[in-house]
Amino acid sequence: MVRLEQEHLPRVVNLLPLRDGILVPRSELRMPLSLLDSLTSWTDAIKKDRLVGIVQIREEKSAKSRVEPIFRCGCLGRILDLQEGEDGGLVFSVKGICRFEIEQELPEAFPCRKAVVSYEKYERDDVQEADFVMDRKRLLDALRVYSQRLHLEPNWEELEIASNERLMSMLMMVFPFSATERQTVFETVEYTAQSRIAMLLMEMNAQGTVSTASH
Repeated sequence: MVRLEQEHLPRVVNLLPLRDGILVPRSELRMPLSLLDSLTSWTDAIKKDRLVGIVQIREEKSAKSRVEPIFRCGCLGRILDLQEGEDGGLVFSVKGICRFEIEQELPEAFPCRKAVVSYEKYERDDVQEADFVMDRKRLLDALRVYSQRLHLEPNWEELEIASNERLMSMLMMVFPFSATERQTVFETVEYTAQSRIAMLLMEMNAQGTVSTASH
């Protein structure tokens, strides 16, 4: 598989902060254009290279700042298309490319937030590892208990046949972890370690030893 060269990825990216949402490499995320800053980020990116940096909003908020606090690790995505949603609003799709770390946010870019980013820590994100090693049975067992506790009804047939990578992507993007829990898994470099952390979080949540996303 041909790898992306680091120098071909933009060092300055538009940031699109999301609340309780995340994009992971090689997965697709659909988002409504409901906020002005989202619309500004989208239109600015579409004029250039169709690339945008998806970042999670932190759960805490400072009364002194006019912008939402964000985590320092996000995912570069390519805008695929813009369509009308079922409710008549606009929805665009973004495909994840590579995780990045924010080195410096550019304050003068408000309301379209921009940052200088580095991809060095996640240089292997463009190499597909659909069947990396993980304890799949234990993870799915933990997921069943976790889902029962939160009264969720996931598509078990889809989960059972999904590759290890696809399974982890669905866990991070769809299941209701807290923002901090989701970010902890997301920032972990190696996929096997990601699966281990996600599994432990679900087991602890099921036992009530850590807070769930509803808190």
